Order: sequence, then structure tokens, then C-alpha cells
Amino acid sequence: MDSLLLARDKRLQLEMEASHPLHHMVSYLVRLFPDAKFILTIRNPYAWLSSEINQGVRNFVLEDRVYRLWATLRDYRYSRYQFEFQKPEQSFASIDSAYPIASLLSYWRDHNQSVIDTVPSKQLLILRTTEIKAKIPDIAKFLSIDPETIDRSKSQSGAASENPLDLRETFPNDFLQEQMQLHCGGLVKTFFPELLA
Repeated sequence: MDSLLLARDKRLQLEMEASHPLHHMVSYLVRLFPDAKFILTIRNPYAWLSSEINQGVRNFVLEDRVYRLWATLRDYRYSRYQFEFQKPEQSFASIDSAYPIASLLSYWRDHNQSVIDTVPSKQLLILRTTEIKAKIPDIAKFLSIDPETIDRSKSQSGAASENPLDLRETFPNDFLQEQMQLHCGGLVKTFFPELLA
């Protein structure tokens, strides 16, 4: 893996990179690039869960070929958790490649926590995704660059135009709240305390 990442870096010559699958390599990246800085954008778990479920629903309905190419990564993320579908989500279980909410939220927790635990605090800036635009000065200061050099034009350019499934209408709110507290309550308490109110 060291050789692969070093060869990749030499070939691409990137000054910065925003590729979320690289979080799986964060321990290698910290060791191989000791001067690198990392920005973790952490999304509200409800918003993330809604997006993740709806992406799966849309692509299941469309039988999207490109989506199927990502199925291996999706399975790698969620199949490790071995949770069963609970009664409030049984209708959701019929969707191809769906995973229980417990598995999805466990991945959200582990994804974020692995970066927090691995990257030295002096090299890590953590931002809520909703704060990115407002925190441009903080990002610039962290990176020691002029804030005017940060291109804002593509911010949130991947947002879906519509969601076929409304999370709070599909699943009981007390079930969602219980699952969130059970599987990612620690991070939620730190970064999204308003969700626990």
C-alpha cells in the first residue's frame, strides 16, 4: 500500500485532494505524508443517512450501471456490522443492496472516528458540512493560504435535486433517535448536540 500511494502521489502531483474513499487509507497517509494537513467535513447523521438511503433507492430503481460499480465498496462499508433489520425498517429491507440503519450509522461513526483518532490534532481541522462556506477564513488560516484562492463555486455541487424517500416519514422518529444515540451518540454529543435536545 505504501508503494501504491507514493506512486499515485508522484503521478498525480496534487496540491490537495478531496476523495472520501481515502479515509480508508488515513493511517498510511498520515505516516507517508507527515507534513500533510487534513480537513474532516462531518455531516449531520440524519442528513447523511437520508442522502445515503436515497442514493441507494434512486439507483436501485434506475438500475444505474455506474452505481453497480460502487456496490463492492458499499458492501465493504456496511456488511461488516452484521445487524439485522428491525421491525420499523422491514419495508426498507426489500430494496436491493439495502442495509439496516444500525449498519449505516455504525459506518458513519467509524468513518469519522477513525480520522479523528488517527490524524494528529495539529494537522486536523474538523468542520460541520453546513459551516464550510462560513468557515472559509478558518480553512485558509489552517492551510496558511489566502482565502481568496479558495474556489467556492463548486460548494455542495453534488446535492441531489429530489429524494424519493423522506426519512422521517418512512421510519418512526423515536426509532431513528434511538438508533442514532445507540450507534453514534458520542460523536453526535460532540458535534451535533442539538440533535439530542
